[in-house]
Amino acid sequence: MRFRRGHRGVGGFIADRDPDAVGLVEEVEDFLAGRTAFRLAMLGDAVPAWTVVNSLAHAEPSVLRIVAKEHVEHHPSSPTATLAQLARAVVEGRADREVRALQRTLLIPLELGVLNTVRCDRVTNAQVEAVVVAMLEQWRRSPGATPTT
Repeated sequence: MRFRRGHRGVGGFIADRDPDAVGLVEEVEDFLAGRTAFRLAMLGDAVPAWTVVNSLAHAEPSVLRIVAKEHVEHHPSSPTATLAQLARAVVEGRADREVRALQRTLLIPLELGVLNTVRCDRVTNAQVEAVVVAMLEQWRRSPGATPTT
């Protein structure tokens, strides 16, 4: 990860003010708020698949609803397109309370599992999509249960 300082805007992060500044606190805040994918995309950096899981696990339901409505011009298998599609699957037909329950019960544990892999940078968007879709289907069939991966 690179540590940069920036100002907040739509999606929580827009662009660098000072490319030489070190902003570890801001990067950690972005990570904990599920904004890492947005930050990297806005900076024009590669967006690893694990950041899609980070966004789903930590972004506010209102942010996920905005992302879900985005018309994605990118390749269908790009991280941005994957995030929009999965955000739709997470929020569609669910109240904020249920989205937060999904995050706590399903998506945060998934994120921890992905980040604890030896090579999380090699996790693909297709893998993230397959696992999240399968877990959401298990959740739909048995709300509140902890799905297995």
